[in-house]
Amino acid sequence: MAQQTDRETADHLCPACGCLCDDLRVVCAGDGAVEVAPECPRAIKWFCEAGRFSVPTYERAGESVSRDEAVRAVVDLIQNSRRPSIVGLVSATIETQKVAATLAERTRSLVLIGEGSSRIFEAELLARQALGKVGATWGEVRRRADLIVYLGRPPDETHPRLVDRYLPPWVGATKTEGGAWCEVGPARWSQIRRGGSGPGATPESVSPEDVPSHREGSAPGARDRQISQNEVPFGARDLQARPNEEIAFLSAAATVVAGKELDADRFEGGTGVPARSIVDLADQLQNARYTAWILGAGFPRGPDTVGAWETLYALVNRLNTDGRRCVVVKAGGPGNASGAEAVFGWRAGFGQAIDFASGDPRYRPGEWSLERLWNGHGTDFVLGIGDPPSAQSFPNGLPKPSVPIVWLRPGCPASEAAAGFAADVQITIATPGWDESGTFVRSDGQPVPVRRIADPELPTAAEMIQELIDGWKERGG
Repeated sequence: MAQQTDRETADHLCPACGCLCDDLRVVCAGDGAVEVAPECPRAIKWFCEAGRFSVPTYERAGESVSRDEAVRAVVDLIQNSRRPSIVGLVSATIETQKVAATLAERTRSLVLIGEGSSRIFEAELLARQALGKVGATWGEVRRRADLIVYLGRPPDETHPRLVDRYLPPWVGATKTEGGAWCEVGPARWSQIRRGGSGPGATPESVSPEDVPSHREGSAPGARDRQISQNEVPFGARDLQARPNEEIAFLSAAATVVAGKELDADRFEGGTGVPARSIVDLADQLQNARYTAWILGAGFPRGPDTVGAWETLYALVNRLNTDGRRCVVVKAGGPGNASGAEAVFGWRAGFGQAIDFASGDPRYRPGEWSLERLWNGHGTDFVLGIGDPPSAQSFPNGLPKPSVPIVWLRPGCPASEAAAGFAADVQITIATPGWDESGTFVRSDGQPVPVRRIADPELPTAAEMIQELIDGWKERGG
């Protein structure tokens, strides 16, 4: 392996969380990274602390083999399979995802995006198909939003730079003082603050009763006035609903927004949120000129995930009236799930749960999960592309597979799951953002380039999948 020289890259993309920040400066020495700026705990862990496979590895039944032997073994398994499946692809570039789509079409495979259950992904897709989705780019949210409603776990835990990089400047200016938005989740940023006016103004604390409400006698036309960066015309508070109560919470907000009476006792008893709080939130939603619902990790948490998404999208549609603008933007998870949805949506018409068995793509939502495929339900061969599953991917821990498993796993970071994972054939591949370049799609739908920081030593996933396609064609496939 060639020795890496000390080097520094600017404007580098970090795949460690859904922010996909592309402004990092990464300093490398030898074969690893030693400094990342701006500082971010997730970026530091991904670039500086993760172990790496630095040489290509090809394993069959736990023994090292050559690259050609590994490819032949995988082609044999595909050829002998009557119901192949392809899973993963979340951490792959869209260039790899495009080649994987070709393999799925040729081998008539079923495709499941993600290494775990697709329940939440499919639920959002079904709700979007039924009601539509009003989305926006992060740039639009940053420049136009005057109300932010965040649903999910605190972004400090899951998306450390989300507030500073993508949300309006007033959020970062006041959040450290105690909160500047409405957060529905486990955290408690409970202060209500309103920005002052004029240069150098600072936020001042106000009570819920001080928040202007056009339904409680605010001045006519107050919603239509120009909003300056130093004036935040709404209060913000923490609303901590009980787990699995997203539908009740969102339905109550929709009820008040529609001007109907809210059954306060029933609502408070079911969700644990004071009825006055939901009335305040509804007032803010109606007074705001541009509302952005930001969906973080942990939403939805309840069993009726389709219902939660449909309730949210119905509320958003109702708010897009009377000159108001209301949008939904997902914070997203690590990697390139948005890219996979875009690629397969373009190639097959569906972004998830696609079955090519008949020769034409069929949409089969809710029928599969990694656990079912692992146990041989609906497939007799699994090809995984991306990070291997861990025990957390299964309800009862990582089981022994009932069907042959082949996995193309990234060499960086070399997680404990990757180190202890066993498959019939394993091939170590390059990692986007470390030793592979390509393209990702951000959660707001914007493509972003991914550049490698290290000289390539490992084959890319696209190269390996293309070799499988060539081997399949040579055998008449």
